[in-house]
Amino acid sequence: MHRIGRAALLAYVVAAMLAGTLVIAAVLFQVRQEIRERLDVESPYVPKRPWSDQLALDQYRTAFTFHYEPYVVSRQGPFHSETINVDSGGVRLTPASHCKAGSFRIFTYGGSTMWGFDVPDWGTIPNYLQLELARVATRPFCIVNHGEWFWVSTQEIMQLNKSLSRGDVPDAMVFYDGYNDVASVTEPGFEVGNHVYMSQYRARLGGKRLGVVFRLLAEPALKAARSVQARFRDREEDPTNKYEAMTMSSVELYARNYRIVESLARSGAKPFMFFWQPTLTTTNKPLTTVEAEMCATVPLLARQLLAKGYAVAAHLRDSLSNFRDLSGALDRESAALFVDAAHLSPEGNQVIARAMFKQIIGDSAWARALGIPLTRAESAMTAAGAPSVQCAAANAAR
Repeated sequence: MHRIGRAALLAYVVAAMLAGTLVIAAVLFQVRQEIRERLDVESPYVPKRPWSDQLALDQYRTAFTFHYEPYVVSRQGPFHSETINVDSGGVRLTPASHCKAGSFRIFTYGGSTMWGFDVPDWGTIPNYLQLELARVATRPFCIVNHGEWFWVSTQEIMQLNKSLSRGDVPDAMVFYDGYNDVASVTEPGFEVGNHVYMSQYRARLGGKRLGVVFRLLAEPALKAARSVQARFRDREEDPTNKYEAMTMSSVELYARNYRIVESLARSGAKPFMFFWQPTLTTTNKPLTTVEAEMCATVPLLARQLLAKGYAVAAHLRDSLSNFRDLSGALDRESAALFVDAAHLSPEGNQVIARAMFKQIIGDSAWARALGIPLTRAESAMTAAGAPSVQCAAANAAR
């Protein structure tokens, strides 16, 4: 009887582990499907480049490498191609960066905008920032790109914590956020502090203890029912009022994440900087015809919430000393730089990297750490612009 009991317990444990694996695999499969659906449709807004077709194929293939990663939810696996290279730790290649023994290491964090969606390795913000800083730094340094698709600032803090716990300690940190932290509030079942695709994970991991197979079969019917309920509910209430408080809370959570990094950085005397990114719907940039058409496709609710969130974030610079608002970094650029509501072309990423560069070398702690002459640093500070209604105006004119 004792042997039978142990065998039954072992069988239960194995079954539970298998069920958990299937649940996570199902969620990641759905995420991959959504990524592939997006990549499979050629965007009418992205101009063709010599590398465009290869990049589109490579981004399609990277969707298959996503896997569950403790605490940060998901991460890309190793991938190597002509345009995209990711190592076994999920870090994307920064071609201009070469970490050697004794190099001053700068870890960069963010969502897909920092990772470099829709651009080759050489066209990412970290790569352009490496090139800019290399012109003035007098000590060896390198940039490590820890950006990842869909990530919000809380996941970036968790990734930093994972690095610290295994002794992989950066010498400086750069964070680049805004769009994901605000726009994610429109996801079904969103709660402040959630990551993207939270509703899918909750649907399969939470609730009643139904069989995994039953969950997978019933999910389409449940999704359809929720959609009908949502349509009736939205008739009864203003979605802007419903999500406005969550938008403000998300910005407040972002500020708390800043405080966590600030505490860690000060304890180790490490320079850091948080940058708030521009978006198509909040920029003062004069929109090209293509950008205006693209802007018209952004849902009204998303535009309203981004405007609210960015207006609140503009005041963070009053209380967060190492926060820099780059939402106006593209204001003087007339060329088409956006490829969608948040991602930029290589030229757009270069503009952002230069804006970061000017802010970094204008900070005395960064200048000392990188060995940048103070005469050069003192003239580097630039003012960041505030959110505007360029996109809304363009839509009204259509």
